[in-house]
Amino acid sequence: MPSKENEKLIKLALKRFESAQQAESSNRERATSDDEFAAGHQWTQVEINQRNGSPVLTINRIAGTLKQIRGDQRKSKPSIKIRPVDGASDPQVAKILQGIIKNIESTSDAESAWDTAFDQAIEGGWGYFRINTGYTDDDVFEQDITIERIVNRFAVHFDPSYIRVDASDAQYCFISEFLSKEEFDEQYPDFEDSPGVEWDQDRGQENENWFTEEGIRVAEYWYKKPVTRTLYQLDSGDVVNDEIITAQSYELIETEQGLMVASVDEQYDETGKPLPMPVMRVTNQREVQTHQVMWCKMTGSEVLEKPVEWPGKYIPIVIVMGEEKFDKGERKLYSATYHARDAQRVYNLSVSTQLETMSLAPKQPWLVTAEQIAGLQDYWNNAHRYSMPYLPYNHAAGQPSPVRQDGSAVDSGADRMSLKAADDIKSTTGIFDASLGARSNEVSGVAIQRRQLEGDMAAFVFQDNLMKALKYAGKIIIDLIPYIYDTERVVRILGPDGVEQFVTVNQVAADEQGSMQTINDVTQGKYDVVVDIGPAFASQRSEAVQRMVEFIKVMPQLAPMLIDLVAKNADWPGADEIYERLQQMNQQQEQQGQQPDPEQQLELAKGQQEIVKGQQEIQKSKLDLVLKQLDIAGKADQMDMNNEAHIMKVTETLVQQAMQQDVAQAKQTQTPKAAPKSSSGNSLSGL
Repeated sequence: MPSKENEKLIKLALKRFESAQQAESSNRERATSDDEFAAGHQWTQVEINQRNGSPVLTINRIAGTLKQIRGDQRKSKPSIKIRPVDGASDPQVAKILQGIIKNIESTSDAESAWDTAFDQAIEGGWGYFRINTGYTDDDVFEQDITIERIVNRFAVHFDPSYIRVDASDAQYCFISEFLSKEEFDEQYPDFEDSPGVEWDQDRGQENENWFTEEGIRVAEYWYKKPVTRTLYQLDSGDVVNDEIITAQSYELIETEQGLMVASVDEQYDETGKPLPMPVMRVTNQREVQTHQVMWCKMTGSEVLEKPVEWPGKYIPIVIVMGEEKFDKGERKLYSATYHARDAQRVYNLSVSTQLETMSLAPKQPWLVTAEQIAGLQDYWNNAHRYSMPYLPYNHAAGQPSPVRQDGSAVDSGADRMSLKAADDIKSTTGIFDASLGARSNEVSGVAIQRRQLEGDMAAFVFQDNLMKALKYAGKIIIDLIPYIYDTERVVRILGPDGVEQFVTVNQVAADEQGSMQTINDVTQGKYDVVVDIGPAFASQRSEAVQRMVEFIKVMPQLAPMLIDLVAKNADWPGADEIYERLQQMNQQQEQQGQQPDPEQQLELAKGQQEIVKGQQEIQKSKLDLVLKQLDIAGKADQMDMNNEAHIMKVTETLVQQAMQQDVAQAKQTQTPKAAPKSSSGNSLSGL
């Protein structure tokens, strides 16, 4: 028999389980029906019997809707990001925490857990996944955090009184399974009510949800135990509670100066000399009502594994909800296609009726007289079974030939009803032809994109609820990391691009002053969690390449600046080699374009002065040329006007000679040193 403490625990657990089961009964019934409907079981047995052998077709149009929603979620991968919150938080540690979570996602195949829960939400109304811990290997003591699937949503019974969308305020949760008597007896041979012993009939009747003729329900029972803790604010500004003080080998001491927090364990330096005992004064204190998350495994009559404390403050079971509605205070969860079920049934009935009408078309009866088929009954009785080239009959004078009764091969009413039902399925789900990739009446690309966006927005509530669930999962993991990664260890972290890196966390080392500091301390500080949903990194790279190429087409002058980034993000063969060569070219250009040292700058200034002086001499020569031209023009006044052409030719020759002489003189005034070069590598002498 269970102890009094366990008996009290079981009594409360059974009451909670029954409460959760009753509150979830309508949702579970609806989810079961939705699951079967989505799988193609869309006719009830009563409806099939009423058809009396007539065609019963299932053209599962809502399956395409579910595939569309599922595909949108698959291509838009969520990403958990960490942000520091308080002064004790470190941005570098935030990056490490984000990398740890990315590594946990990778090693746990977290995408499968999220996809399974999301599929359950759109098909039945909700789904679950869980956060767990376990040893990294069989021969070590280090633990890791894992993200796991829950493939059977009906195995979970949640506290129905939760208010928050992520159910983080739930007080309890059960994850159960039924074991056969043989399986239970093998796993728990010491259990006094094991199947090897006669069942307690009274207890079995009282707990019919836990005991059956076939087996027994075994459940993980998560619950929050109320705890009262005292908070202490220290003169250092830190806030601790009595549990942390005890865990870190500190104790409270009453002194004349007030309440102090002092270390119990003596500390020594590298030489073995005792260090001064750290003492911190308490400046403020208060009591808070909080909780401790507990876990045990139980049946309806016994605690199989005793309660243990879970290191985090959250129950690590995450719900991904579908569409949530409240009806008279009752929470109802709907799938993405629940409201389209009636339209789907009408569609199935319409197409089945059309097929029935078509199959009956060759069986339309003949209008004949008994005398016309006398002795020929075998022909006429098998006319609907075989394709006969002719049907003989007995001709009688004055009587018309046999004729077939008129009948339509297509039921137009059923045809119109099927079209209307197809439109009703689109209207109730919000997923139209354009969202499914079919050509609609939209002409422009903008119109098509808007229609597709409408379809995406109609189902976005499910992706949004997934984001909220992942945010809660991130909180659970961040809350667990200080307990699981509480010692110095090397961990693998992954970047957004999947590149791995190994870092040491909680590394204690001496700083420049000799004081011991903890580097990459993941046990301190508060961090916030945000979730982004966007394309996976591989598709983001492809999109980046496409956008950059389009940008280069608009502004080709920027191609030299962006071409290396295009090669870096490209996934085609040889892109890495091209990127490396472009990087080498850029480095060479940077080396050639380095700023000169002070001596080079002085030489550059002298060269510029000499060039300016030469330019001034050229300007003076130009003035002399003008004067010479004026002098020649004055002499021309004394000449015969008929010699004007000769005068112009002589003038042009004199001007060219003068310019050549002046340019030669200007070059002689310059120093023989080579002209300095600009940062671009071009000679300044050409300016």
